[in-house]
Amino acid sequence: MPSCLGICIEKNLIKYAKLTKDKSSSLTTLNSFGIKFYDSLADTVREIISETQSENTPICVGLNTEDYTSVNVFSKLSSKDVKSLVTTNFNSICEEKNVNSAVLDMRYILVRNTGDQDTYKAICIAAHQTELTNLGQVFGQYKLTGITSVGLANAHLLKNKGVGEKSAIVNIEDDTKITVFNNGEIAELITIPLGMDEIFARVSEKYNSYSRAYDACKGVDVYANTSYSMDEDTKEINEILLPILYDLKQRIIAALYQYKDTLRNLYITGTGVIINNIDLYFEDAFTGAKCEVLIPYFINRDRTSIKDVLEVNNALAIAAYGVDGVNKETDFFASGGYLKNEANKNKLKKQISMKDIMNVANEWMTNVDNKMKRKVKSKDRRNSIAFDDEVEQLDQLGGAGEMPKAEADSSSDEYYDPFEEWLTRIAISAFVAFAAYAGVSHYTGQLLDEKISVANTRIADSQKEIKLVENDITYIGAQKEDYDAKTEKLQRILETIKTKEERSFDIPNLLSRLMFSIPEEVKVTSVRIYDESDTVKISAESGRYAQLGYFVSRLKLEGILEDVNMEVVSMDTSSIKININGVLP
Repeated sequence: MPSCLGICIEKNLIKYAKLTKDKSSSLTTLNSFGIKFYDSLADTVREIISETQSENTPICVGLNTEDYTSVNVFSKLSSKDVKSLVTTNFNSICEEKNVNSAVLDMRYILVRNTGDQDTYKAICIAAHQTELTNLGQVFGQYKLTGITSVGLANAHLLKNKGVGEKSAIVNIEDDTKITVFNNGEIAELITIPLGMDEIFARVSEKYNSYSRAYDACKGVDVYANTSYSMDEDTKEINEILLPILYDLKQRIIAALYQYKDTLRNLYITGTGVIINNIDLYFEDAFTGAKCEVLIPYFINRDRTSIKDVLEVNNALAIAAYGVDGVNKETDFFASGGYLKNEANKNKLKKQISMKDIMNVANEWMTNVDNKMKRKVKSKDRRNSIAFDDEVEQLDQLGGAGEMPKAEADSSSDEYYDPFEEWLTRIAISAFVAFAAYAGVSHYTGQLLDEKISVANTRIADSQKEIKLVENDITYIGAQKEDYDAKTEKLQRILETIKTKEERSFDIPNLLSRLMFSIPEEVKVTSVRIYDESDTVKISAESGRYAQLGYFVSRLKLEGILEDVNMEVVSMDTSSIKININGVLP
């Protein structure tokens, strides 16, 4: 049965979960899980692997700082051409954002159901090579099999990996990442640069501890109807939480606006689920969708420790991704990209310091020098022996013979030349100089690589901060438009109220003036005033037509009404009925 240890690394804490899947029954079992706060990442990872007995278990790790970008491609292109086009467009987008694409590793997925049969959408997932290198260094000694985006891995928490869903998974971690499912596939991946990191940073200022801030947030009910029953600490934390969550809710509403008519489920996951009733808080904003905390399909809902399990949902997603089978096309390790190439380089590259090179060169030079000295001593000893033999021959001859001639043996290998020694020394010195140059170059190259890595990291951080500012500007602009619209509407209401206040005395004045202008033989049966047009309709009757005419004339001459006209409604022997129409002055 395949097993996998899923690890999700956040700022100051690690979530982990180990799953085993029975292929015959498709039953997934949770073996162990937990959360650990860390100072040393490598030591904490070693502790987790030891506790879960995962020394020989495949390990998958989730990315923490990945970014998403979308580009359109022509659907009739071949796979090779699609990859080339996506890469080109991605590099262009990076250039527009002043981001160096050379320090990023990119994978992508294709969204086919875009509503246009000629166009696919490629969702690019970019990871910084510095993060990948750091993960490779920490997990390289273990059985690392995959590094993936949590946004993609969260699909493994739903049945059939979200196929058939019209939903969105809102993953509230350090930042907030949203996975949208539509038309049987992942339709969009969205990053909102606001989340629990901001909350923990603010709360930890009160407790001076990240772990205590974490525990404090677990005791908060964000949907509480009253604050009278809260203690002072809880009230203070609520005052920190609510403005941040409100801002986050508005950004989520804006991000999912295009899916508001099709969204049926909104799942909340990530560290944000430690806040009690957070699903009810977001439910108010999505009346057409069911909002709930995401419970993985393979976890028993009646489990007593279900709340603790849900806190490690991201690690569960990574582990489920591992047991379901690593996707080699989108994985940042299994696909053999930057990280594997870098790992191979590190295996082949021997780290030699300049001190080691100098020590080897000095040792070699000393050995050669000793051999030269031994060679000189050997030659001197042989020359001395030869001279003694000549003297002995002269003694035997009694001094009467001729002095034997000395012959130089030019073929002897034992001939010693001082020039040879100095030439050797010069060669060795040249080698030492070359070795020193190579060592300095190597050391300088390492320093340069480290500085470039640090610079790229700072550039990436700066770009992230710039993006935060841009998002804030966009959000403020949207809020300004809403504010302007509401201000305009309020202005119209105020103008209407002012108009009505100004005309509030017109009706009493009209009735008062009518009372003194109606002839004795005329009876007014009704007076109707229409606010929209300020028109007045008076119904009157009299037995004498002359009296009615007199009444209409007074309305005109005394300026009681403007644009006065009269129409006869009925006429018989006893009564004449008319309608008088006019406009308030």
